[in-house]
This record gives sequence, C-alpha cells and structure tokens, in this order.
Amino acid sequence: VTSVFGGGVVPGSLLLLGGDPGVGKSTLLMQLTSLISSSRAGMHPEAPPEDKQADEPKVKALYISAEESVEQIANRAARLGVTGDDIYLYSATRMQDILEAIARTQPALVIIDSIQTVYLEDVRECATAFLHAAKRSGVPIVMVGHVTKQGDIAGPRVLEHIVDVVLYLEGEGMQGHRILRGIKNRYGPTDEVAVLEMVGAGLAPVQNPSAAFLTPQVKGEAAVSAAVTVSMEGSRPLLLEVQALCSEATQAPGGGKGGGVRRYGTGVQLTRLHLLLAVLTKRMRLPLYRQDVFVNVTGGIQLTVDRCVDVTGGIQLTVDRCVDVKVCGKAGDGMRIWISDEMAEVVWELAPEPATDLAVVAAVVSSFFDVPIGPNLVFLGEVGLGGELRSVPQIERRLTEAAKLGFKRAKLPFIATTSSLDCLKHAEVRLHPSGIGAVMKPN
Repeated sequence: VTSVFGGGVVPGSLLLLGGDPGVGKSTLLMQLTSLISSSRAGMHPEAPPEDKQADEPKVKALYISAEESVEQIANRAARLGVTGDDIYLYSATRMQDILEAIARTQPALVIIDSIQTVYLEDVRECATAFLHAAKRSGVPIVMVGHVTKQGDIAGPRVLEHIVDVVLYLEGEGMQGHRILRGIKNRYGPTDEVAVLEMVGAGLAPVQNPSAAFLTPQVKGEAAVSAAVTVSMEGSRPLLLEVQALCSEATQAPGGGKGGGVRRYGTGVQLTRLHLLLAVLTKRMRLPLYRQDVFVNVTGGIQLTVDRCVDVTGGIQLTVDRCVDVKVCGKAGDGMRIWISDEMAEVVWELAPEPATDLAVVAAVVSSFFDVPIGPNLVFLGEVGLGGELRSVPQIERRLTEAAKLGFKRAKLPFIATTSSLDCLKHAEVRLHPSGIGAVMKPN
C-alpha cells in the first residue's frame, strides 16, 4: 500500500478514495488509521518495533463518519482488532463541526467517510474547505468518495482536481481480492498497485499475487479452455488465467425473438472480445458466428477499464467532450494526454494490457476444438485487425515472473531473440488456419 501512496502519506495532503459499495473502503481506512496511530512521532509507521522509543509520543488519528454512528464504527474497529487510546471517533455531517473537531484534536491523520454526506452548500465547497484545513494545519485528510454505476466518483468532476491524490479500490463484492490503484498523485507515480485480500481481520496484502490467480492444474498440466498470460499492473507483473467456453448457439444468428449468438466477458472488455472473435472468424476461418462464447478472468481481475470509451490506438477516453488536447509527457509505458477546459482537466491513458489478447485467442481456440493447451505455457501478444501479432512492452519482466512460477515455454509474436529472453523457451505465433495447432502446442 505504501508504494501506491508514493512512499507514504504526505503531511498536509488531501486524498480521495473511491470504490464500489461494499468493496472495503471503510475497512482499509480503519486499518490505515490503526497503522498511523500505532506509530511514534517522527517515525515511519512500518518501522521495526525496536526503533520506536517508549518515551516518544504517539500520534493521533481522527476517524469522522457522516454515515455511521460512533457505536457502529467502534464495532467495526473491534472486529478488525483495532484498539488504542490515540484513535478518536466522531460522527457528524456539518462541516463546521468537523473542522472544529480537527482543530480541537490536532490529529496526524483525518478520515472523512464520506465527502458526499458532509453538509455545506455543495460537495466542491466541502472539498475546498478540507483542502484549506489540510494545508493550514499540515494534517493529511483522506476522504471517501461514492461512485456512480459507471465507476466514476459521484459529484462534479472538479472534485478530483481539487485533491492531491485520487485512489480507487477495485474488486467484485463476492471476490476475495481487491486492487488499490492510484489514478492521480501529485507526490508520486500513478502506475503502482497493491493487491489485497479480504480476510476475517480486514484487508491483508497478497505476498504472491501471481500464484493466487492461477488454479493448480493450469501450472503443471495441460488444460482445456484455460490459457495463462502475464498482465502488468503498474510495475508489478501478474500471472492471470483466462478461461473460455464455446457452445453451439441454441438459436440461429438473428433469428426469432432475442435471436443471435451471445458474447459475455468477465474481466475482459466486451468490445475487445468482439474484435478478437471477428479476427478468429476472418483470419483463422473459425465459424464462431454459430457459437455462444463466454470468457472469464479468474480472481475477479479486470484486464481492461470498461468504464471508458475505446478509441483508435488503444487510448481510453475518460470524459464526454474534449478540447485543447496536448501531449504533456509520458508515464511508464503509457502516453499521457491532458485535456483541459475552464472547469476541469482529465487524463487519457493507453488501454490496459493488449498483451493479453493472445491468451484470450488461445483459450477460445482450445474450447472450440476441445483440445488442451500445452502445460507450463504462457501467452503474450497483441492481436491486430489483420491477424498479425504485435510485440508488448516489458516482455523481459513478464517472462521472468512466469519463470519464477515454473513456466517453461512462452508463445510470443515475432521478436528479436536476446539473452534476456533465455529464461523461457519461446516460439513465434502467427494467426492463420494452418497455425491453429501452433497456438496451443508446446514449443
């Protein structure tokens, strides 16, 4: 989690945490409150216990809830095992009462749960008031933000530009894993993620995320309809399992009420899935127009951000209108473009993970022919409209991560063979009818 914050919480900063209802925002912030309050003044929260002198004063943390009573917050803290005399709980919705409590308590960290329920003229005025309070007192303030059905922070877009840091906690309510992702950070990088797991005592870090997202039989045995790929979540490579199921359509395409084949993707952008199926139908001559196709990424992980609009070049648009477009630099491997007008400025980023295209193709082909994919095999490559495979960024890091987990072979697009790729045996793949077997068989 520390890496997502850019090394830690900066004094006087204003942070915004968004996420779906029930994803664990309040749980995460309660644990953060406990971590901060257990540290000593001037010490890093994760410093070894022997470095924390008993005579140094502890820091205070103030948790303010505008949605729950103090008793409800205390019950959650007890369930998570959070105790301490330096954690202050307060329930209020009036802005003036909250600011007075901050001034009276003088904490080292303030949690506002949530910004949409604090009362003033509007949410922008509340955020501005908290920003001034944070800068004036030097106390970092973390606000919880509700999200809409589209996955955006509820309220005006300008709210995200007032704050210093914007974080999203992602994950399905019924799935055990969560991803904490930085969207904006004025003090550090935004390409880091934290993989967490919801357990009885709250959210715990996943020490080996790649192993957690793979079923045991996929790592050592041939499997039908399941292909392994390596996704880059920020600077962290993650091995993910892509499953597919092709089934004869119960009704002819376009015939009758509700006719037509069905396409469903969990963790895969539906428009991208349609594109890949069209390439398979055209270039590999697979009659998928008579097949219902279902694709699933295990572990509840998203390979794409489906709340954005897909446009040419794999760039994702996050606003309804765009004016004054200019390139302002690069972050990691993704080109970043700022779009600004008088009210707000937003970011375009490269579409997440085209490198997983080949794994989706392999899983679909395996299911269609009911032929198992070779064991200890990973797939990396972006699929173009002409059926060509394109290289992917950071391929050495991806293959190194796969080799650590025992994978011995990789299917890749054409690349110049270098010594850095010797960790895995690799073979070039081309999408054409005669090359169907090469997609799935070991090298």
